[in-house]
Amino acid sequence: MVPDLHAVIIDPAFLGDTVFDGPLARALKRRHPAGRVGLVVRPPSDRIARRLLHVDRVHVFDKRGADRGWRGLKRLAAELAAEGYQEAYIPHPSLRSVLLARLAGIPRRVGATQGTFAGLWLTERHPSTGTFVTDRLGLLGPDVQGVDLQSLSGLMRRPPPDPTSGPQRIGLCLGSEWATKRWPIARVAELCRALDPSRHRLVLLGAPWESPLFQALREAAPEALASAEDQTQGDLDGLIDALGTCRVVLGGDTGPVHLARALGIPVVALFGPTSEARHAFEAQDQVLFERIDCRPCSPHGHDRCPLGHHRCLVDLSGERVRGAVIRALEHANPARGDRV
Repeated sequence: MVPDLHAVIIDPAFLGDTVFDGPLARALKRRHPAGRVGLVVRPPSDRIARRLLHVDRVHVFDKRGADRGWRGLKRLAAELAAEGYQEAYIPHPSLRSVLLARLAGIPRRVGATQGTFAGLWLTERHPSTGTFVTDRLGLLGPDVQGVDLQSLSGLMRRPPPDPTSGPQRIGLCLGSEWATKRWPIARVAELCRALDPSRHRLVLLGAPWESPLFQALREAAPEALASAEDQTQGDLDGLIDALGTCRVVLGGDTGPVHLARALGIPVVALFGPTSEARHAFEAQDQVLFERIDCRPCSPHGHDRCPLGHHRCLVDLSGERVRGAVIRALEHANPARGDRV
């Protein structure tokens, strides 16, 4: 083992991808405890990357803005070269990501097996192995596959939970970049009306652009949302801080839900068009989906249901989700449980 080997993960993709890079960074630290681990992300994912416990250096690649084009690629390549990285791990070996590693002069470039032109500039290729996390760990070889390494829990520091015996804070994430991954507002309203406001306080979590979704929910269930806290107007740092105050977080297959997992918070994850099999959840988590022939139908979701009915999430009732929330709260409060 080389203790001071320096490695960089190049993954300028979505928020959730940055969370999934955390176990790979942890594995690299275990393999090379005195080495540096860098992570290349695009904004605003750098806000997440800076909180990952095993990442030493965050490189921001604004590929759709200031770093668009050849000049931005050369700028970041020079920045990576100055760090002296000997290895680059590229979970999504796009032409831009692989070219970045090569321009930086990184001698070992490891990526997933795929038949694109970009793969020709990789020095090693590894097949996909199952989940988003095991795919990344697989880039290091078979010796790093283990349940402890696959876990997202504990990748980020979480503030201590509120010790008071007041209402249990339930984070509610309605948004998603893909419309078919959003649980319908009518169903969310069913859940909100079924919760006891004296025992459960809803915390509305999301980006400012998602405010119309929460406004629609307030109109559908005004009494149930009367005491809800709105945390949708801040930036990503504010969202992470708000997640950290929750006992349980509920939402679809989205970045905030996976962020909650990295903070060690039990989640109730609702899967529609995407596959739950691409994730390795903790015992404390509740994973719900409908068993219908047409799902999963996409690796990331659609703007509209291809068949027009969206049954994968429409059929998921508020009462069923309420039961999952109660079970998750029991995990979050093992000493006292949580009465239904």
